[in-house]
Amino acid sequence: MNGESRVWIVISRPDRLPTAIAVAQAVRAQFPGGVHLLHEHSKWWDHAQWRPYADNLTRFMLSHA
Repeated sequence: MNGESRVWIVISRPDRLPTAIAVAQAVRAQFPGGVHLLHEHSKWWDHAQWRPYADNLTRFMLSHA
């Protein structure tokens, strides 16, 4: 472990994505190890309209559980 603080933000539903991005942007300076977004694969995510947020997501790692 490199000792740098990092945070994982778990997104339960696609409609929470805009809020998660806003929070990630607000706290990223406090976590030099990074801010990571995590979601569980589900049919909700398969049908989500998340493309409008693609530019914001490139700043963060979007992981699948």
